[in-house]
Amino acid sequence: MIEAMKQTLKALERSVATCFDQYSHQQVMSQPDHFINQAITSLRKAIAEAEKQEPVAWMSEDEFIVYTSKQVDGYFQHDHIPLYTHPQPRKPLTDEQIDDLARTMVKGNKSVNWLARAIEAAHGIGVDK
Repeated sequence: MIEAMKQTLKALERSVATCFDQYSHQQVMSQPDHFINQAITSLRKAIAEAEKQEPVAWMSEDEFIVYTSKQVDGYFQHDHIPLYTHPQPRKPLTDEQIDDLARTMVKGNKSVNWLARAIEAAHGIGVDK
């Protein structure tokens, strides 16, 4: 994904440099609020943020196998394509939702583990048991 973003950024920068005459190019590039500059800036920020993340797995180019350890079949991760994830934004539970979960827990004589799993499920994470 990072490579795709870098290729897109390079293509966008190249197209801006080659599609306009010198005067138009300078006009576009001197306006930070121009939609092209906003796109370039957004891509640069997204690439920088993505590169800060640690890979969650690595994939071999030739076998299309995904590995989760840092050393794979005697090869180190730099010999494989890093795979990243991006956490999905979540809204916090409301006080009413928390109260409902707590009442259900107490009323149903459920364990604290049940409550934790119910919270995870409400956020779409974890395994609902």
